[in-house]
Amino acid sequence: MSRKGRTKSPPFVMIEKAMLKSEAWQMIGNAGRVTYIHLKNECKYGGQVIVELTHKSMEPFMTHRTFATAIQDLIKTGFIEVEKQGGLYRFKNVFRLVEGWRTYKNQSSRREITPSTVQKMHRRSDPEGFDGVKNAPSRAFLGDSTV
Repeated sequence: MSRKGRTKSPPFVMIEKAMLKSEAWQMIGNAGRVTYIHLKNECKYGGQVIVELTHKSMEPFMTHRTFATAIQDLIKTGFIEVEKQGGLYRFKNVFRLVEGWRTYKNQSSRREITPSTVQKMHRRSDPEGFDGVKNAPSRAFLGDSTV
């Protein structure tokens, strides 16, 4: 088929279905997903793994703090690595797209039990508490040894 007969497809960012179903993708928030799509958009040719992305280029989509948190989430879950740190020295951040997400296992998949979650669970199960006071935490939970 000659070039004249082909129509040019619109630009797109390719993301594998395996990535969308991965545990790592489920762990990152929406800001991390948007950031990753913008990182992939910076790739100019297939197979490119080194990309630059600035805080300024992400300003229309999120705040600086949200962007920084999204980058940390992407690093923690194995989507990217920092190739060159920008920031204070007026350089651009340079990232390497990696495939650590394929082997990512959530270390904190079990819900941590903290004193505040125990109080919340107690309130749901016994709204009047041990003292007969509605939504009051029990003295035994608070460390009162006289109970």
